[in-house]
Amino acid sequence: LYTLAEHQSTPDRWMPFRLLKYMLRVMERHLQETQGQTLPVVYPLVFYHGQARYNYSTDIIDLFDDPELAQGILFKPFQ
Repeated sequence: LYTLAEHQSTPDRWMPFRLLKYMLRVMERHLQETQGQTLPVVYPLVFYHGQARYNYSTDIIDLFDDPELAQGILFKPFQ
């Protein structure tokens, strides 16, 4: 289990996508360093300390044009 901590001082619409990229990098590095056969779980945390209210969604699904389609495909077994 890895914890990914990110500090953010301004609202960022693309934060869920950025966190996903960081999480994938952690998983990739884990595989390279351990020659592991499974992926680790990466738990993302964002510590927001901006002055403005954080008004963007924290769910990556909300970044897609068709959230329902993305939900039905993302992280599902491939065909």
